[in-house]
Amino acid sequence: TSAEVCLCLFFRFAHLEYECNTTGRTGEVSFQTIPYSQMRTYRSSFATCAIYRAKNYDVVNQTVVDCAGNHTKGAFSYSDSVHPHNNYYTCSICGETFTDGTTTPSDSCSNCNPKGDGWESWSEWSTTPAYPSDTRQVETRQVEVSPARTEYRYAGYVTTDGRHECWCEIYLRNKFGSAVLRYSDWSTVQYTVNGSAWTCGQCNGNHTGVDHYGNDGRAWWAEYTLPDRKNYYWQETRTVEAQFRTEYRYRDKKETQDGSDINRNDDGKWVKVDWTSVAPSPSDTIRNSEERSIEVSPSRTEYRYVGYATTDGRHECWCETYLRSKFGSAVLRCSDWSTTRHGANGSAWSCGQCNGNHTGVDHYGNDGRAWWAEFTLPDGRDFYWEENRTIPAEYRTEYKYEKWVPN
Repeated sequence: TSAEVCLCLFFRFAHLEYECNTTGRTGEVSFQTIPYSQMRTYRSSFATCAIYRAKNYDVVNQTVVDCAGNHTKGAFSYSDSVHPHNNYYTCSICGETFTDGTTTPSDSCSNCNPKGDGWESWSEWSTTPAYPSDTRQVETRQVEVSPARTEYRYAGYVTTDGRHECWCEIYLRNKFGSAVLRYSDWSTVQYTVNGSAWTCGQCNGNHTGVDHYGNDGRAWWAEYTLPDRKNYYWQETRTVEAQFRTEYRYRDKKETQDGSDINRNDDGKWVKVDWTSVAPSPSDTIRNSEERSIEVSPSRTEYRYVGYATTDGRHECWCETYLRSKFGSAVLRCSDWSTTRHGANGSAWSCGQCNGNHTGVDHYGNDGRAWWAEFTLPDGRDFYWEENRTIPAEYRTEYKYEKWVPN
């Protein structure tokens, strides 16, 4: 509905009457002017001035009443975050937010509460390292920058010139003279089998990535053709751990107006503690604290040598199957881990009779037969392949500080 306004104003020389909706037609306005001399005889009520306002006037006309700064305090809104913390309210007439000049003290404000808990407000979080001391407290947090994920890559054998691909290393070596493993890049994209299925009907080699075995016992491989148009024959996976960054924030100790430490206790003394691996207790009062990391063991690569031997140690070989069939037992024998790396200093051996699952093959001959090197260590024992591992550096944390000791 339209708003209705009846306005009657009193002037010294005339009376103006302005009305809407009095004709019965919505939105039509009528008005008339009456000379001052006729006002009292025309209508006695004209000697007064009245203003009428419909309750829905603002809603219909979408206007805001202007208080011209004469606000009426309504609901509390907020206080300033900085000193002196003025209070703000919503005007119940026009809806604007204004301050009436009153303030509210804040316990976290150093001006309102100069001693408080003895510390300033915390800084924003940052990747810039901060270090604790007697005048600074530090907190850290771990923020994930890269989530944990599973990655996939695809593998198969290929000749060194890249012209021939296969699941079978021995086949490629015998047929084309070379065979190397080819891998796709690691990726979170997992592909499905989209090529032919293959079986090996002539080779008894140690195959990798078998997809399944048929009813006749023959091994089958799937084929993955990737967007680079290269063919691969089995899938490998790895889990990549989530990556985090360390963020720091700190707050500094407040000082009194004369610059002295507000937490100082004169009934005691400061005792210096030099570099030590014993961390200060949380209950200690300390200052001038420092930390350092000391390397106690460097990163290194270690090697050991491996082969098979009978349980009595009298016979050694690269072939577990041979020892078991010939002497009745076979166990892996490993040398101790050491940073000393030995070179092959014995005969090269080939397995001409066994189709077992061999380990540590050094190379393949032109006829496809596998060959092993021989490592004779200073203890006189023979081993047939080398293994290695990387040992990360080890560190210890040391502390240096002054500790308050009461008298």
